Amino acid sequence: PAMAKEKFETKNGFVQVPIKTYKAMLEKLEEREAIIAFDKAIARDEEAFPVDLVRTLLSGKENPIKLYREHRGLTQDQLARMAGCGKSMISQIEKGSTPGSVALLKKIAGALRVGLGDIV
Repeated sequence: PAMAKEKFETKNGFVQVPIKTYKAMLEKLEEREAIIAFDKAIARDEEAFPVDLVRTLLSGKENPIKLYREHRGLTQDQLARMAGCGKSMISQIEKGSTPGSVALLKKIAGALRVGLGDIV
């Protein structure tokens, strides 16, 4: 639906709009940008993740390895076997008690089918 046409005051080449209208315009722009990004990802055949997963990842409140592992339906033991390490190492990395080596993190990322930057 198109936005209702309103008259806006201009001053020195600028348009003044009510804050409510401005916020609505920003929201529409953000929606449009998200749609364009999604369409580009689909065209590149990239995997899409559930919104809840993305929000939790962006919040930084939980370990991304744990989140991706759970999203993939893997146990710590299964991920450990895929990455060639022990279950206790996965547990320690997920808890933040050890960072894990770069080599191991690369294996974990590969097992989870994500980039290294997605988990560190």
